[in-house]
Amino acid sequence: MKNGGFRELDASANDAMRRYFDRTGWQAVDMKMPFAELVEAEDDGEEEPPGEYEYRQRYLGIKAMFRFIKGHGVHPAQMLKQLVAVGRAMNEEPFAGMTMEECGDLFGETKSAHSWRCKLLSGEIKLAGMHGSQLPGQKREETSESYRASAKGNQNRKRDKKRVRKREKSFLRQVNALEASNKKS
Repeated sequence: MKNGGFRELDASANDAMRRYFDRTGWQAVDMKMPFAELVEAEDDGEEEPPGEYEYRQRYLGIKAMFRFIKGHGVHPAQMLKQLVAVGRAMNEEPFAGMTMEECGDLFGETKSAHSWRCKLLSGEIKLAGMHGSQLPGQKREETSESYRASAKGNQNRKRDKKRVRKREKSFLRQVNALEASNKKS
């Protein structure tokens, strides 16, 4: 969580959803049950019902999804964070249409936290040998590699001798050294 308690988290989540609703016009509550759409989605265009192999593949996919959701603990909040990443990967509304920042705000986090979860999920997808492991809003793997390579030689934040020397000669250290020398004499 960024900072603050439950009220701040609730306000942050409400604000993220309000921004999404305002931007897209998506309605959170839909009272119709899309049974016809579900049946049509299950129909893969073949006249035969799915065979044993297809059912086994679906079962393995669902097991892998639950393994990912439980991957960082079975606390409901942790599982919900993972579920949002899965919803984004499966192109399910509202998660697919939300920005990384809005998804992070749902849980009082930064967009980097949600991006990291999406990267973990895309890694799981890739390890399983499936295609389409790049989720919406993610950098390509080549881009991440080039960023990593360029950052290897970057020493902007490295502590150098000049900064250390400045710290040794700070005003407070000089005052303390002066007081110590006055006490001795």
